[in-house]
Amino acid sequence: MSKWEMVRLGDYIEQIRGISYKPKDLSNTPLQTHIAIIRANNIQDEGLNFNDLIYIDRKKINNQQYLRKGDIVICASSGSKNLVGKAAQVQNDANISFGAFCKVVRTEKIYNPYLGNFFKSKYYRRTISDLSAGININNLRSEHINDLIIPLPPLETQEQIAKVLDTASELISLQKQQLEELDNLIKSAFYDMFGDPVTNEKGWEKRRLGDECKIITGNTPSRKEKENYGSFIEWIKSDNINIEGMYLSKATECLSEQGFSKCRFVDKPSVLMTCIAGSINCIGNVGIANRRVAFNQQINAVVPGKNNVYYMYVMFMLTKKYIQSTINMSLKGILSKGKLSELEFIFPPLPLQIKFAQIVSKIEEQKTLVQKAIDESQYLFDSLMSKYFD
Repeated sequence: MSKWEMVRLGDYIEQIRGISYKPKDLSNTPLQTHIAIIRANNIQDEGLNFNDLIYIDRKKINNQQYLRKGDIVICASSGSKNLVGKAAQVQNDANISFGAFCKVVRTEKIYNPYLGNFFKSKYYRRTISDLSAGININNLRSEHINDLIIPLPPLETQEQIAKVLDTASELISLQKQQLEELDNLIKSAFYDMFGDPVTNEKGWEKRRLGDECKIITGNTPSRKEKENYGSFIEWIKSDNINIEGMYLSKATECLSEQGFSKCRFVDKPSVLMTCIAGSINCIGNVGIANRRVAFNQQINAVVPGKNNVYYMYVMFMLTKKYIQSTINMSLKGILSKGKLSELEFIFPPLPLQIKFAQIVSKIEEQKTLVQKAIDESQYLFDSLMSKYFD
């Protein structure tokens, strides 16, 4: 129970609807007569992302619909229940508006940074998730926001809480930036040693992937047989090929020994690639399998040959932009085993590949330390959020 007054949020805010528009009102490029608008995809966990904007005729926008410093932009409608309610705060006044699937929460009665942190809280996300769990409810209605209960300490305390939380959040952002810089260092080392694998400006010999590596397409055991599922071996799906990390994330589902006997697997360091997906953006995601795993039919495993290829080099050689240029999108994104086998890639001498892998291993050690610091900072942040808002 909070030691502060608990209030109904709707008594302290106003909600502003986004702009409805027709295709003729839009432009994909900036025009003097148009204003940029953000959509649900611009709302990220780290804040608002101003990439991939569209532009709308300014005549369609009223003064209330321009974003102001302190506004909370919320995804109010989406085909995905996981996106409904996602929120981010505007850091500065902007000559930007927002689309119909979003709404803005605005207040002059609550300290804006304090309110912004409330919309990051697990209490908020849990409440919105519960409200969105009903049949065919993919819309966040005004009453859902208005009826939220929020602790409201005195203004001075709101400012202190916001300062503490923002400091912790900034630390996490800096640590994540450090992690990103280490990832970029690996990419830089690859390009310095091997050049761009697409343009091949260093003139390395190109060979068919199928001639240098064994390619295995996964499969799925019958779900009618419950005994196929258990705890014997991890069952890898596309979600486990994490584009933010080099290695597969741990699977949430496992197979029994019986299920494993019916499935394809790898048992030595290999590269798993998403080769079937509804979106072209998901094709070509790769991750290293550094343990024995089974995997489904949406994934191809690339297993290096004995003499000429090192798995860690393969991971970075399989550049996504080259992979995606080969995809047949007639029905859905498909990169078949046969098509993948025929693709040609550069294969520098094995000692050079191993030298690159040694560089990567040293950088990965640093990344492990940074990730540990991030986890500790996140735990502290989550504890503070729970203290103030749960």
